[in-house]
Amino acid sequence: MDGNTFKLCVLSAYCAIGALATVPVHARCVGESLVEVRSLVALPPGVRRLLPSETTGLAGIADAGADFNLTDVVDRQLSMKRFTLAAVGKTCALVGIEIGGYSHHYQIEEYRLVGAEWQLNGRDDVGGRPRSVDDLLNLPRLPSG
Repeated sequence: MDGNTFKLCVLSAYCAIGALATVPVHARCVGESLVEVRSLVALPPGVRRLLPSETTGLAGIADAGADFNLTDVVDRQLSMKRFTLAAVGKTCALVGIEIGGYSHHYQIEEYRLVGAEWQLNGRDDVGGRPRSVDDLLNLPRLPSG
């Protein structure tokens, strides 16, 4: 095998591994006009009620920018989750959540208004921090497992 063939094989292997690293995103809030929300208190009340009610303590969810348990060194007064941002429309809402602990990661939860009630429609683990409405719509989900 000559040098160029070897380089091509290595490049192909890296591309194949990269393709397996994320799973294509399912369409989130298709056709919905969304507004960026940067605080838990600005969420629609029905969506807020579906998230942990407390903003402190291990079972709570901290607001954007607030202290929380980023690592597995746990302070019982702090939450294990932190709101990052949301995108809200008339019938769909996307909520970005940072999950602390040993397996620190990010999730995007999708909520749909069904009749008069908001319901959780899906949850994706994603490979980075959602920083914009575009990220909430397009960050690819990580493979499960």
